[in-house]
Amino acid sequence: MPLPTPHNRVRESCSTTGTGNLACGGAPTGYTAFGSRYADGDRFKYACAGGAEWEVGLGEYDADTNSIVRVTCSQSSNGDAFVNFTVGGKFVWVDRDAKDDPAIPGDATKFLNGANPPAYAQVKDSDLSTSDVTTNNVTTSKHGLTPKAPNDVNKFLDGTGNWSVPTGSLKALNIVLAERFI
Repeated sequence: MPLPTPHNRVRESCSTTGTGNLACGGAPTGYTAFGSRYADGDRFKYACAGGAEWEVGLGEYDADTNSIVRVTCSQSSNGDAFVNFTVGGKFVWVDRDAKDDPAIPGDATKFLNGANPPAYAQVKDSDLSTSDVTTNNVTTSKHGLTPKAPNDVNKFLDGTGNWSVPTGSLKALNIVLAERFI
């Protein structure tokens, strides 16, 4: 079952003890309650913390009891198992699980591709798109791309970043070169 779109700034107080469902106790000022963003049975990544106790996992909203059913725990202060929460104030909120993100490679030639799940991959020619946009062409004041070739064998890329026709005559150049090698 795919997860619904995560919502930002969903957070509620929680006074749950033990390893049962996390009872939602109301959203603080500036936050939204779970029940206003999620329907009964919707699943999402959550975090719950109070004092030194914390856990991150997959939760499911239970509209009948206004609570979050703890489905799985991916990380916690209890050896990555569900925390047996003690008495005391806590908050529960929608969160991301860092374990879902691919590790950043040390190789700068890789990029985050659009695969599902995303992964870092070597850049291939097929990953690049090109166009006739000329805004990043090389100039005398900046590095850039070579301008599009003019499809004219009589032109060369000159020192200003433009395609130019050589001045003078190729016949005269050929005579000079021929005289040097005779």
